[in-house]
Amino acid sequence: MREVALAYTIPVKKLRLNKFIQTASLSLIARNPLLIYATTKDFDPSEISSVSGETGQLPGTRGLGFNLKIGF
Repeated sequence: MREVALAYTIPVKKLRLNKFIQTASLSLIARNPLLIYATTKDFDPSEISSVSGETGQLPGTRGLGFNLKIGF
């Protein structure tokens, strides 16, 4: 699994914020969340295998972030 995103649409009208804001959403994003087996921390061994033809490139890492989108 490469990336998972979970989004929540903020109810702008119910919170009475719709005077200036039309839409709003908050997202949580996880990249490479399931590094099941790795001998080093936050290292994806599948990224450097010669089977996929991507040898010599930097390996993927586990990452977590959030995103706030506001439409005016």
